[in-house]
Amino acid sequence: MRIILMTIGMLFLFGCSVDKDELDGEVSQAYIAMFEKLMEEDSALNSDKQYISIDFTEAEDLTEAEIEEIVHHFEDNYEVDIINATVPELLEREDPATGILEGIVLSVEEVTYESPSDMVIQAQKYRGMDGMIGLEMELMYEEDQWMVSESEIYEMY
Repeated sequence: MRIILMTIGMLFLFGCSVDKDELDGEVSQAYIAMFEKLMEEDSALNSDKQYISIDFTEAEDLTEAEIEEIVHHFEDNYEVDIINATVPELLEREDPATGILEGIVLSVEEVTYESPSDMVIQAQKYRGMDGMIGLEMELMYEEDQWMVSESEIYEMY
């Protein structure tokens, strides 16, 4: 009995989380909803962009098929090239002296699966020296779709 109570206490103390495989719906749809919310924020960063780079470095739990679905969504909805590159790679290709990018970089910083229908994602939109915004977003799975239920800016310049 004592072991059971200690285990329950540890779950409350350290929080409960689930694996990606236990989520409701397609995880790629959650990422699309999150990236779209990020695109809406600080729209000045989007002006005259030549490309959108989606940096999947920290999204280690996504399969190739899920990444392809996200990329196809952006190819279908934005009239620019969609690439997969990190900020340092892009700065090296473009103009490292100025730090200005011709496009924007969307990146995931941290993902926490709270329950099968709830996740929290920290993500950023970066445009070199022109600016950056970081959002922490809670996503909920309701009515057969993932949607951003809350968002808060955690970093901006």
